[in-house]
Amino acid sequence: MQQANNIWLITAIVMAAHPRIGRGFTADFANKYGFKQEIVSFSIIISLLIALVTIPTILQLLPA
Repeated sequence: MQQANNIWLITAIVMAAHPRIGRGFTADFANKYGFKQEIVSFSIIISLLIALVTIPTILQLLPA
């Protein structure tokens, strides 16, 4: 039972590490209202690049 609880804990931590900026929501609003489209697009790319580093790091730190 303890291992099942660890799987749910690890899943929750990994999901929390994912970037919150979604392409569909944020970029569409920026395009619709013409507000800083370049900055929004750049922030989406940067958040995904950071996630490529942080998520594997977090997974390595968690117990198997």
